[in-house]
Amino acid sequence: MIAPLRTLAQRCKRLSPLLAAPAVLLLSQGEAKAILNYNIFQRGSDVVLSASGSLSLPGVVGSSSPCNTSNGSYQSNNQAGPLGLFSVFASGAQAISCSQYKISGSNSFPGSNIGLPADSGTGFTLIIFESSSGFLPFYFAADSGYTGTSVVSESIFLNKNLATDFGISTTGLLGTWTLQSDGIGDGYTANDTINLIVGAPPAASVPGPLPLFGAGAAFGWSRKLRRRIGSVSSSNSEG
Repeated sequence: MIAPLRTLAQRCKRLSPLLAAPAVLLLSQGEAKAILNYNIFQRGSDVVLSASGSLSLPGVVGSSSPCNTSNGSYQSNNQAGPLGLFSVFASGAQAISCSQYKISGSNSFPGSNIGLPADSGTGFTLIIFESSSGFLPFYFAADSGYTGTSVVSESIFLNKNLATDFGISTTGLLGTWTLQSDGIGDGYTANDTINLIVGAPPAASVPGPLPLFGAGAAFGWSRKLRRRIGSVSSSNSEG
């Protein structure tokens, strides 16, 4: 009787790592990437520009400078300004200073030839800026207090319509930008992404009971199996 029990124990030892794998996969589902999503959408009689996510930022390009927005703004299609033609969208409350980072990607902002300041802003200042002049014509700027952790910001444009006031009538992804190295040896390779999406952000999701139940069951069965293996091994040693 000892030989069959020993064979069973050996087979169970080989199977136990495989049994734990499904539980690990179930628990790892839904892990967030380092990405920042801007969402612009209609909420009642107002337009909202929100940003949420996180970014592993590269080296700062130049020194920190005053932020060029108070409560957020949206300006598209190269409006004339003191820095030449420029476009910008920004969310969040006014910050004392912002740090600038190199980006690449979409070279035009969606919407009509407009410049709209937001009526209120909360959270960190986050800005995408494009200019026809200057040493850094296209950049992402963040509140200098931002350290790459999870961040949320929002700006509200009161009594505005997304289609008639902003000239935006489509939904979905409208622009994508990628963070770049500062070009002078910061070693940045993450190339995290910033998206501009028309439409409200999805509601925060909670893991369903079935994946959690499956993970718990797999781990529980694996523990029972290990106890059985241990008792079989103990019997063999006593025999």
